[in-house]
Amino acid sequence: MSSYRSWDDWVGVNRRRQTSAGWCVTLLWFGLCGYGCHKVDGASPDPIALLRGVEAARESVRSGRLEMTVVQSYPQLPRRGLSTIHLRASFDGASRRYDQRNRNLIIHASGKNDGDESFRRLRAMGEDGEEFVRLGLGSWRDTHVRSAFDGVQYMQFAEDLGAHIKDPSKGAVEFVFDPRTLGINVYSRLDETLASCLGYRDAKSVSLVGEERIAGHQTWRIRVLDKYDQINTFWIESSTGFHVRRTEFELGGVRVIQSSEYADPPTESPLPVKVLNEQFDQNKKLWQVTTFSVDKSEYGVPIDPKVWTLAGLGLPLGEMVLDDRIMRVVGHFDGQGVSANLPEALRKGREAERKPLHWALAVTGLVVLAVGAAVLVRRRNWLREGVA
Repeated sequence: MSSYRSWDDWVGVNRRRQTSAGWCVTLLWFGLCGYGCHKVDGASPDPIALLRGVEAARESVRSGRLEMTVVQSYPQLPRRGLSTIHLRASFDGASRRYDQRNRNLIIHASGKNDGDESFRRLRAMGEDGEEFVRLGLGSWRDTHVRSAFDGVQYMQFAEDLGAHIKDPSKGAVEFVFDPRTLGINVYSRLDETLASCLGYRDAKSVSLVGEERIAGHQTWRIRVLDKYDQINTFWIESSTGFHVRRTEFELGGVRVIQSSEYADPPTESPLPVKVLNEQFDQNKKLWQVTTFSVDKSEYGVPIDPKVWTLAGLGLPLGEMVLDDRIMRVVGHFDGQGVSANLPEALRKGREAERKPLHWALAVTGLVVLAVGAAVLVRRRNWLREGVA
């Protein structure tokens, strides 16, 4: 089993694999981290240098595609069962696109208050969805939600929900987190960055607690008290690409523990292949367990920027687009963007569809003319030879 004896070994291996852009990232690492984890007392590393190393290593993964399986359970609601979610993600820097497929429970309601009553009944049943459906109170529906975030604008489309432009500061129900924050983003938030997850830049305090062995790996334990009085503790394995083996979050009695596994043997990727997220309530009882499993991944691949636009979400021509930030319809999808009304959107979309056809017809016509001319020239030459 291969491993890297030091951070410099890890960088050295990756230097030979990096592009010219990767060289810039490597130089940045040296500037930020001062050759990695320099010693502050002859034995212990600088905790801020370790956190910077984590950030720089993950930022070096500029783009990629992943397929993940997410399994959620609720120990206090055992009758609820397991929820399985399938994710496909593409990212380039802060921009990302997610396809999320899972099964949702739809509550049947006919009257004004029927939905509230059905939901109260579901809660009384321990959120047992299977029994709820068996009683005819609801049904299961397979959903496919497509979400895109370009660093500024957050958009979403689902066939049963329509197309929406959303406010990213209000978070997301579906998964739209930066894949590079996997294992350190305890709530998988849309607006979290590597810097905000690590929290050291404007922290009230950053301290090195000591060394600790996690799942057979030697790590440095670092405690960060951020400006919001949230306590984040990280167990960082500096000898293999700044792997974060464990993360703990604490605030107001709420606690979240994340444990991460990495590829074995270690690869140049600083991102985990499996993350176990355990959330505890204020009574210190385990409330939710979520497992992220990376089934397939490829990093450093080019991603078409179109995937985080409305066109990349696969909207049907003429689809109505709602801007949730201002609570009104802003237009209809015209194949590329949004037009003010449906007739205009359909006209633009059909014109765009006809353009490739026009080019194809023009090229076909030129080919026919060229072939015809060649046939005529050859026939004329045959006739001349026959006369001669």
